[in-house]
Parts: sequence; C-alpha cells; structure tokens
Amino acid sequence: MSLLPGRAGSEARPFGQIARELLKHKRFHEKGRFGPLSDEWQALVGDEWAARTKICAFKEGVLVVEVDSPVLLHEMTGFLRGQLLAGLQASAAGRDVVDLRLKLGSVPQ
Repeated sequence: MSLLPGRAGSEARPFGQIARELLKHKRFHEKGRFGPLSDEWQALVGDEWAARTKICAFKEGVLVVEVDSPVLLHEMTGFLRGQLLAGLQASAAGRDVVDLRLKLGSVPQ
C-alpha cells in the first residue's frame, strides 16, 4: 500500500492527512469503535464480504451495516439476513444484537 495513493510521490502532503487515510484504510476506527463485534462480523461474512461492508452503528441492539453494492445488499437482505443475525447472536460479541439492518453505502477500500 502506498501512503500516497494515486500519486507518484512528487507532491508533499501533511502527515495528519496521510495518517487519517492509513487508519481509514486499515479500518482501525471501526475496530476501535465496535471492538469484538467488528471482528465477529468479519469472521461471520469472510474477508471478501468484510472488505465490502462496514459497521456504521450499534445502538439499542440494532446493528447497522453499510454494503458497497446493490447486488450484495440484495443478497444479504433477501437471502442471508436471518443467518447473519443468528450467527451474530450465537457469538459472545454479538449476543446483544437484536436486529440487523443493512443499507447501501460507501465502504472505503
């Protein structure tokens, strides 16, 4: 991974901007905010889908996950939502999840 995405390195950028981009890329914010729940989500859906989804909220038992494409959103909501919710609820990290809401959103790569 280049610290200067999309650039040949000829233009200097502030360290803070580079650090924010790196942290966003590594998803430290999501893991720090949602802790073991984020890890459980990744284990449940696998690396490929985890890279295409992002936990954006968990409040009053409702887990909200953004999905990067309409096709994946349809597959997850239409065919897998119940299994995903049950999988989360069966884990220690997801035992407090009472509902799973999936929505279309922008997921950083």
